[in-house]
Amino acid sequence: MSIVAENEHVVVEERAADRVIIVHRTASRPETPQELRAAFADALGLAERYAGWGLVIDSRRAPGRNDPKFEKVLDQLRAEASARFVRVAILVQTAIGELQVRRMQHDHDLGGYLTRDLDDAVRFAAGR
Repeated sequence: MSIVAENEHVVVEERAADRVIIVHRTASRPETPQELRAAFADALGLAERYAGWGLVIDSRRAPGRNDPKFEKVLDQLRAEASARFVRVAILVQTAIGELQVRRMQHDHDLGGYLTRDLDDAVRFAAGR
């Protein structure tokens, strides 16, 4: 595994053997929705380079945010990720995080496999 992109809010890891990219959110809290979108721009920009690969969005360290402006950006980012990668897994830390993501998936008709286990997320994203 190797780091292919990094900024204050995300670290993007390549797992070539699994054909999976993992976007690890950091504990840094974006101040604006635009800052959050910019943080993911590098990761989403890699999609062409990793065509046919799976994606894991690891949000376990991300600070909680449930205001509508941030949720709208997160919805857009997940939709873009789903359009660019063959399989998308979302990794959360807690039951509360799981409930929040499920609500957002339901409210905005978003897909993605949701789990609290990194190995499980990688297996799904890899298509195993």
